[in-house]
This record gives sequence, C-alpha cells and structure tokens, in this order.
Amino acid sequence: MSGDALTGNGLAIYSGGITQGAGTSLSAPLWNGMWTRVAAAAAGRRGRGIGFANRSFYAVGKNPSRYANEFFDIIVGNNQPYSALPGWDNVSGWGVPDVTRLMLDLDGRTLPVHNLPPPVPATPPPAISCGTLFTDPAGDDIYIVEGQVLGPRGSQPQLDILSGSMALTPDGSTLRTIITLRNFSTTIPTGGVANDYNFVWQFNGQAYFTQVEVDQGGIAHFFDGQVIHISLETRFQQLHLDTGSVTPGPNGTVEVDVPLANIGSPAAGQILSQPSATTYVREGVVAGPLETVDTSAPQDDFRVSTSCP
Repeated sequence: MSGDALTGNGLAIYSGGITQGAGTSLSAPLWNGMWTRVAAAAAGRRGRGIGFANRSFYAVGKNPSRYANEFFDIIVGNNQPYSALPGWDNVSGWGVPDVTRLMLDLDGRTLPVHNLPPPVPATPPPAISCGTLFTDPAGDDIYIVEGQVLGPRGSQPQLDILSGSMALTPDGSTLRTIITLRNFSTTIPTGGVANDYNFVWQFNGQAYFTQVEVDQGGIAHFFDGQVIHISLETRFQQLHLDTGSVTPGPNGTVEVDVPLANIGSPAAGQILSQPSATTYVREGVVAGPLETVDTSAPQDDFRVSTSCP
C-alpha cells in the first residue's frame, strides 16, 4: 500500500523535476480514497453514514472469518525495528484490503447511494509562448544543507531565478534556453564546489535538460542531457557538451545552445511542455549531491518555431 522506496515503485511527484514518493504520504491518501468509496455506498443507511473507519476495521480484524475474507495479512518483512506478524502489526497494520469484499460486508452494496458523476472542471489548454515561458519571484532563493539554513533568504542573488525563455536560432537547428537571474555572478556559496543552472522540459514522454555549471575558477561549462529516475533519486545525465554564454550583473543570464538533434529532434510546430528551471549548489566534490537554492514552476509551453523572437 505504501510503495517500495527501494525499487521506485511509488508515486511520481513533480517539483521542478520528477521524483518518486513512497511511505505514509502515499498510503494515507490511498486509504482515504478507498474509505470514501465505502462511505459513499453506506451513505443514508438507517438514516446515517458509516462513521469513522477505525471502528469498522477493528471489528473486521478481530473476527477471524471476516478478517481472512477481507484483508490480505502481511506476515513477512520489516521496517526496522518492527517485523510483520500475523494479524495487526506496526509494519502493515491490518494488511492490504479487498475493497469489494469490505464494502459488501460493511455496506451490503458496492455502488454509491447517490451515483452521480462528479462535475468535470474545465481545463484550459496550456498557454503557448514564444517569449518568457515562466517567471519566479525575486528574493525567494535560500541555501539549506541537511536542514541547516546557510544564510538568510534572498542572500544568493546569483542563484535567484527571475524568468526563463526558449528560442530557436535563425537556421532552426539549435534551441537556446535562457535563465535570467536577479544578479548573476560566479560566486559559489561556502561549502560548494560549483553552481548549477538547470532548464528542464518534456518532449515525447522524455524529460530533457540543459545545464550551466560554474566551477570554483569562475569558468562556465554547458551541457544537455536527459533526466533519469533511480528509486527515489532524480539524476541529470549529462550526454553532450554544448556552447553557451553567461551575462553577469543585475538581470544577468545563463544561456545554453543545444542542437535539436540532441533533444529528440523536435520538428516545427511541436511542443516542448512544462519548461521550468532550478538552481543548485553542488556539494563536496564535483560529482557530489545538489542542494536546491531556487526553483520555478511550469507556466507556458514552447512551440518550436523560428518565428519566435
């Protein structure tokens, strides 16, 4: 019910990139949804609903025949320091429910009393932009390492995202990704070995990114690649070395020029969706972990076109 954090069999979560989630943050909403189904079939029974879930679960769990029919008991495994045992245990509770059998036992039916479809909200299509694709508030950067805040919010203007844009070169063969910063410089916060500026988007089911890496010598390196997910970890796999540029100062920019052939060869008119950006400080060694400093949310999609400025 909670997903497996070791294999990545969990919940996909988007926050400036896709990560996996598992544990109670996954199992709790699943249980909430299932109990809603049970309660909907019981609504109006004897003039009242079925009430809280615990009373019903424990009544079933303490009755051997009902329990065997309506729950799959987990008796193998552990989550340290507790081990799975017959019946209720700290690892899996009562186990995995058979929702249909549980509903028939508790409600005598499986369909809602008032079986009305929920209203379908109008979903506007994503906006398509040729210019600025997303913006982000100034001064919201913050540098945190292992729960410790290193400097007040807004103290890393070289990593504070203001906006992001995409454009094709006039010959239509190269995509330019541009991140605008509050005040770009090559300053790396204490404890870091490099600053990373990642621009991420989706195309044909694959997440691509461009990256500007500024090292301790103030030299900028430009990459593109694909975002991959291993268990709960998101990795930026650098596949190609690109050209680019950086512009220091207020409203400074970092730009990467990536050949379209490197990123799935999108044709004119196709959409690069959910573009966003994140800035990081790379810790310890050049291949060390990335500490997020600022991130932007997707707003507009980008249509591949040479007519965009």
